[in-house]
Amino acid sequence: MTSVTEGMRIGCVWIARLAWLNLLWLLFTLAGLVVLGLFPSTVAGYQIARDLVHRPESREEPMLRRYAALVRASAVRANLAGAVVVAVGLLLGVGLQLAWTADGASWQLPVLGVTVVAAVAFAGGLVHLPFFAAHVEAPPRAIVRASWLYALSHPVGTVLICGAWIGLSFLLGAFPAAAPFFCFAPVAVLTALLDVRGFRVLEQRQAVAAAR
Repeated sequence: MTSVTEGMRIGCVWIARLAWLNLLWLLFTLAGLVVLGLFPSTVAGYQIARDLVHRPESREEPMLRRYAALVRASAVRANLAGAVVVAVGLLLGVGLQLAWTADGASWQLPVLGVTVVAAVAFAGGLVHLPFFAAHVEAPPRAIVRASWLYALSHPVGTVLICGAWIGLSFLLGAFPAAAPFFCFAPVAVLTALLDVRGFRVLEQRQAVAAAR
């Protein structure tokens, strides 16, 4: 019974942490009027999620104070990376619209196929992008490019994260009252678990290659 009680206690603690992290993400997103707050708040949320999973001592730190500091530190870089993402997304949207409406044109199917493939790769990179922005110090364009390359080289993790977002969307559709508490944090923690493991594998491979 003791182990069951302890497991329940740990589960409740993690639920509370996820709910608080989610509320902070919403708070700082809205504080930036969404347009200026979404990307810095998301990057800060992924940094907190990474630390909760891989740096246990951070769980004792006041989350609100650390979150605010991370948002301030990443504001410019996160919004620049977000601008790159928005620009690429708009280009893909225009490409899809043009190809879809070009009835009978000889180039319709090739352009539509290429654009759809690019859109799928874009979506795959997008699910890793916030973690890359939180985990890697690099220029915004390099972070965006690296997240897409990582998505292509780690298809299993990418599919799992995309599936988690889809599953979470269905769950919140069934229980909309839970959205303010769990619309972001659960998948952020899952991404931290998968992507840090992927980073470690890459680092091991690089170390082996350098030793040869």
